[in-house]
Amino acid sequence: MKSGKYFVNGVPYIFANGPAAISSFAHAWAGESGQRNEVRGQGYFGIDLGLAKRWLMPWDDRESLQFRWEVFNLTNSPVFDVQSALLSQALGLTAAPGNFCNYTGLLNNPRIMQFALRFEF
Repeated sequence: MKSGKYFVNGVPYIFANGPAAISSFAHAWAGESGQRNEVRGQGYFGIDLGLAKRWLMPWDDRESLQFRWEVFNLTNSPVFDVQSALLSQALGLTAAPGNFCNYTGLLNNPRIMQFALRFEF
C-alpha cells in the first residue's frame, strides 16, 4: 500500500484507508526475522530565517544599536511524527481500526518569530 499524508475529516493519516491497510501487516512467526521500519516518515523540512541591522551611534563609534528579527519554520509546514501514529495496532494491540496510523504528534514547532533590540557600548 502506498503511504503518505492523507486527511480524513481534518485528521492526518498515514494511509488513505486505515482499515484496509491494517490487513497488510502480519506478525512474524517463531523463527522468522520479520520486517522492521515498515512505515517510514516523509523526512524533515524546515526553513529558518534571520535578519539583522546595526546602526552606529553618531556620538560615539564604539556604541551601536542592533535590531534582529528571527523566524523559525518560516513556511509553517507541519512535519508529522510517524512514531506518534497509532502503530500499536500493527503489533496486534487493541485499538479501533478506524484510527489505524493517524498522526498524533509533530516533529517540529509551528512558526515562531522573535525580535530583539540590542544596545552595545
